[in-house]
Amino acid sequence: MKLIPFATLLAASCALFLSAWPCRADGPDDNLPEKVRPVPPEGVVVPEETAKTLRAGLAELEAAIRQAPEEWFWLHNRWKTPKPAFLLGQNKRGFFLPEGETKKLKPFRILLRSPNPLGDACMAMPAVRAIKASRPDCHLTVLCRENLKPIWKTCDAVDAILTTPKSASPWETGNLIRRQPAFDAAILLPGSLRAAIEAWRGKIPRIAGFRGHHRSWLVDQVVPPPAPGPPRHHAHGYLHLAEQCGCDIATESAGVDFPTPISRPAPHGDPLHLGICPGAEYGAAKRWPEDRFAAVANQVRGRIDCRISLFGSPAERSIGDSIAAMIPGGCDNRVGSTTLEGLIAELESCDALLTNDTGTMHLAAMLGVPTISIFGSTEPAWTRPLGPGHRVFRRHVECSPCFLRECPRDFRCMLGIEPEPVANAVIETLEDARKIRSGGVSA
Repeated sequence: MKLIPFATLLAASCALFLSAWPCRADGPDDNLPEKVRPVPPEGVVVPEETAKTLRAGLAELEAAIRQAPEEWFWLHNRWKTPKPAFLLGQNKRGFFLPEGETKKLKPFRILLRSPNPLGDACMAMPAVRAIKASRPDCHLTVLCRENLKPIWKTCDAVDAILTTPKSASPWETGNLIRRQPAFDAAILLPGSLRAAIEAWRGKIPRIAGFRGHHRSWLVDQVVPPPAPGPPRHHAHGYLHLAEQCGCDIATESAGVDFPTPISRPAPHGDPLHLGICPGAEYGAAKRWPEDRFAAVANQVRGRIDCRISLFGSPAERSIGDSIAAMIPGGCDNRVGSTTLEGLIAELESCDALLTNDTGTMHLAAMLGVPTISIFGSTEPAWTRPLGPGHRVFRRHVECSPCFLRECPRDFRCMLGIEPEPVANAVIETLEDARKIRSGGVSA
């Protein structure tokens, strides 16, 4: 019996051009012959009975795939999931799904461990969006501390949120993971040993993350750090991790460096609303003096009609009380009085936020609120607010950035920033907001 190659059968059955390519296992390819000229469909001759059998077999295969497409998606790990690029965004073979078929796929369940700091969680959003977009079968669950749940609820890329109390041990968190439907992979954004133990204890078959804190033996896919170079935003570190797992990060990476306008409903009501966040939990080296915040508030109030709200944590109540006492026109002192969910709602009503480099700054930026940010001991190139329309004030001195909690010298980086230019920036931002309100949509 004469054997007919499957490619020939397929070409004849589907009326495709047949083209042969020579292959070599290794060595130089300069001795390879030129590509064979494609054979047109009419030139591929297959016995009718053979072609008929092939067509019948392909029809049965098509029916089986359409009946349960989730069982046949070749990109899922039931067949072959590429390593280490399991997120498929860079997959050269590509894939095609008819419109509306995505929901029928068996979910590829990814557990993403959130950073614990508020600001870091906000800066991880570009990477999270890239991860979600990397596979049509991706089901993304975020594991986070209980206090961060309101933030992740605002992210459309997240399918489920798994919370753990601050007091929970890594073993308890791992047991919590094991009680969920089985995960296919975990991506650890924090570099801590604790995060690796949680995923390992959760019996997740593939764990990806950076090396650090003696945890390499727990991580299946150790991602090397980004190559040394000029300072880049902290968000690029998370994007690098996603890229090493197979994400196409081009769009999100460009959005960090060259942000496009963010549309959000314009706040309603008069007058304009200025938020002020004068604290910083990291330490006093990140806090602009209280009297300067008050001076800006009074200058702004004297030149534009606006209401002023103060925001901060319970530990910063004394800062809020001090500033409120220096604003004769009064303000709404909300320092220590809001939950994170409440803070999100209040920030969404703001037309601008004057703030130190703190988690609330990143939260406001994530919500599309323009910020006027004061930087002292930290580096704006690494942790500036993401998005367009932000203004950063920073006096670069010989010892900055020092990243210290307390200034051991004369605090010149902060004292060198005067209230007047900051007030001018706030007023310009509020005037822009007034124009936006008249149009109904902010950018």
